[in-house]
Amino acid sequence: MPPGGAALEAIWTLAVGAALLTLLTLGRVYRLGGQEGWSRGAMAHPLMLGIAFGLLAFIPHPWRPEEGWTLPWILLFLIFGGDGALLLVRARSLDRARAWAMPTHPGLFRHRPLLLMTRLVLTNLAPAALVLSNTRALALVALTLGLLLDRFAFYGLALKRTTEAEVVRANATIAALTGSSRDSGPGVERPLH
Repeated sequence: MPPGGAALEAIWTLAVGAALLTLLTLGRVYRLGGQEGWSRGAMAHPLMLGIAFGLLAFIPHPWRPEEGWTLPWILLFLIFGGDGALLLVRARSLDRARAWAMPTHPGLFRHRPLLLMTRLVLTNLAPAALVLSNTRALALVALTLGLLLDRFAFYGLALKRTTEAEVVRANATIAALTGSSRDSGPGVERPLH
C-alpha cells in the first residue's frame, strides 16, 4: 500500500478491486455453449495468475526465511498451489471431454500433456522455487512466459461439441454394441484397402 492519505488509500483500494474484477471477467467471458475446455475451473486461471503476478511484482521486500512467512508470501504460495491443482483437474476434464467433443486444433491437442506440464512448471513450480531462492526477477520472467503459454494453451486445447463429434461418438457406440469394425462419418479415419 503506498504511503499517502486516506484519499490515496481509497483510490488504491478501488484500483485493486477493479483489477480483480477485470481478471475475473477475463475468465468468465469464455463461458460459451459447446466449448467444453472453456468451462468450470478454466475461468479462475486468469484471476489466480494475475493475483500471483501482482503479488510477486509488488510485495515490497524479498522473501526472508529468517522472518518467517508473512501474509502476502503465504497467499502467493497458496495461489501457486491452488492454480497448479486446478490445472491438473482441468487436464483430467479435457481427457474426459474428448469422448464427446472435437479438438479445434487436433495437432496441438495431441501434445496437451507436454503443453500442460510446461505450463505447470512455468506458472507454478519454477516461480515458487525461484522465490525461495530469492531470485524474484527470474520468477517474474518464468511466470510471464507461463501466462503467455496459458493463454496459448487455452485456445489451442479448446474442445467443441459439434455434430461431427456426435456422429463419430454414435458410430463408435454402435460399432461397440454390434461388434462391427466398420465406422463411418466425418472425422473417422478408415484404413485404406
